[in-house]
Formats: sequence, structure tokens, C-alpha cells
Amino acid sequence: MAVLAVRAWGTEGRERSDITAVEQLRDAAAALTGSHPQALAGPSEPTPDGALLLSLASPSEALNVILAISDLARPLRTTFAIALAQEPEMSGAAALSALEATDPRDARILVHRAGNDFILASLIDLVLLAFDSMTKRQRQIIALVEDSDTQQQVAAHLNISRQAVSQSLAAAHWPHLRRASAAIAASLNEGSVISN
Repeated sequence: MAVLAVRAWGTEGRERSDITAVEQLRDAAAALTGSHPQALAGPSEPTPDGALLLSLASPSEALNVILAISDLARPLRTTFAIALAQEPEMSGAAALSALEATDPRDARILVHRAGNDFILASLIDLVLLAFDSMTKRQRQIIALVEDSDTQQQVAAHLNISRQAVSQSLAAAHWPHLRRASAAIAASLNEGSVISN
């Protein structure tokens, strides 16, 4: 079982999420449910302090959900905690506990499975930072490439050349990010979880 806890911070700093940030985060989760229904195992659950708990259909979906929520919640700063456990109640509690320990000034991601996995969290954070630095057009092209068979189909859809698609992917470092994303999914799918 994988649970993702997410909190949005206003642009003012590290104070508790304000009402606007909480509403925008909930809207982002609702949009995610419509755009990536296969990624979630159930509805999002708000917590009293403004965080959201998302039950993931598979641990490997964590990165896709993190990237989508981060993009949908712009310009808010988001922090995430992933917890893997055999019991849903344990992973939810572990995710909230990990989220409380995540200082957005230091890291935006914490992965908790039989302890904290700082290497995996750092890799996810690097991928998130790379996506944050992309232009809206680069993110659009990447999304289309993931859903298409060829770059030529993407080029035809956007009425640009295939070479422009290829250059945009290279500028966004997409081949490296795709390999990192595959490594993250494989690591999250490993059997290492929090036990009783």
C-alpha cells in the first residue's frame, strides 16, 4: 500500500497552509482524479491541518502523481511524503508523520519505508526540480510524447516540425528524466515496506 501526503504552502513562507492554498490543493487533487484515474486507489482525504492523503493504486504511480499535483497547484509550493506499508492505516499515519518532518526549505520529498529513504527522495526531488524548470510548452510536449507512438504524431498535433519536438525534448533533458523516472518506479515497487 502506498500513500502520498501532500501539503501546499503559500508563496509567503513556511506557515501552515492558508485557506486559499488548501482549496487550490483540493482542486488540484480533483483535477488529478479526472486526468489520471488509474493512479489513485480512492478519493483524497483532507486532514484537519490542511494536508491531503492520496491512496495510490501502485507505488510506481507516486512520481506521476507528484508531478501532476505540483503542476496543477502552481504557483504554490508543495511538499510531499510517500509512505509504503502493508496496512493502509499505517501508511497514512507514516505519510503524515513524514510530511510534518519535511521542511520545504530543505527538501520537498520524503520517502518512508522501514525508515527514511533519502537517496530515493533526493532523486524524486531532482526530477521535480527539473520539471519545475521546464517551460509550459516543454511539459506539454512531454505529456503528448508519453501518450503518442511517435514524435511525428506530436509534431502534427501541435503543427510544428518533428525536429522542433526533438529539440524541445532535448532541452528539457527528457531522455535522462525518463530513465530517472523508470528507476524511481522500480525502486518504489520493491517489496521493502513498513512492517508491524
